[in-house]
Amino acid sequence: MRSRLIIKEDGSKEWVKIMPDIKTKPINNVQGEDLTVGGYIDKYGGIYSNVDNKIYTSKSSYMEHLKANDCIIKDW
Repeated sequence: MRSRLIIKEDGSKEWVKIMPDIKTKPINNVQGEDLTVGGYIDKYGGIYSNVDNKIYTSKSSYMEHLKANDCIIKDW
């Protein structure tokens, strides 16, 4: 993950993490394409998690992360 130095209005400096350049697209898109988690990762290179602001590049690591944080994917 890359970082960038930003300078705030008060003159203080802060390093901010920048997400890698991975194509992002909403899972529920207009074309009717309904990808599985694995299919989404294969197509776009990774899947972003709002829980910890990280991108996961394998289905198993993403699903383990969700389970560890008591999250579920509603697929019903």
